[in-house]
Amino acid sequence: MSINDVIFASAKIAANLLSFEFLLFFLAFLTVGAVFFRRWTLAKTAGVLQIFLWLLVSFTPIPYYFLRQIENQASLLAQQKAPDLANLDYLIVLGGGVAGGGYVHADRGDIALGEASERITKALELAKRYPHLRLVLTGDSTALLKRNSPKISDQVSSDHVSEKKSIAPSLASESPETEADLSAAFLVEQGIDRQRIVIENRSRNTRENAQNIAIWLESLRSTSSKSLPSKLPSYAIITSASHMPRATQTFQKAGLNPALIAVDFWTDQRDWRWQDIDFSLFGGLKAWRIICHEQLGRWWYAWQSF
Repeated sequence: MSINDVIFASAKIAANLLSFEFLLFFLAFLTVGAVFFRRWTLAKTAGVLQIFLWLLVSFTPIPYYFLRQIENQASLLAQQKAPDLANLDYLIVLGGGVAGGGYVHADRGDIALGEASERITKALELAKRYPHLRLVLTGDSTALLKRNSPKISDQVSSDHVSEKKSIAPSLASESPETEADLSAAFLVEQGIDRQRIVIENRSRNTRENAQNIAIWLESLRSTSSKSLPSKLPSYAIITSASHMPRATQTFQKAGLNPALIAVDFWTDQRDWRWQDIDFSLFGGLKAWRIICHEQLGRWWYAWQSF
């Protein structure tokens, strides 16, 4: 097991333990246990905390306020670093657009797009509008335990990058059920030439995305034409608005300065209004999950000095 495997597993476990879903479950379990053992003070305290947490989660204006701040920041970043699509070489599509970790396709034969599917559908739109544009599809599986999955290397060597036989290089291992492979299959079904697609199916999180893309771009530069030996191709990343600030920070720490395209917005830019008052457990949990995931991710990468 590599250090990347340890970091990935630790981050997944920590994120689940610090989620609102786990806190609600823990308080419910604690309340029932306290009642069973006749610890009435503990039962009352846990019950009150559980009610308060349910209200906090379900009252959607609270999480949507914080989510709006993240997405406003993403909008500003995307405006400041908008790509020149007519002259863009590569569009890097960060993983997260495929549902089921590849298992739905393996079991059902259907490519199921997930909540962040706009990452893929927007890439499809741009690929059809700009025929010269090449797509870099990223993502292994985010599952903590995977079945029939290849071992993931700590690095992507230059041996995985070659343009001798194909228009687009490949950073892929031979695995048919990763997010990147299924995204590619979906785009090919929609009429995109497979030769325009680069597969990077070794990264399981944003940190590994940035590391692998940095290695790949450096390989491209080292194998570029002799007349322009140090020129990097132009590239942009496309990801969900809520993910954009963390992705930008992570790619910059990897020495990259990509152009940005934000999609998959959850909020508008209006100020809060009384009409926005709503109680939705599902909507609140989802919004808080996004907020906590992004903030914990930024803290985790900062703690890891990356």
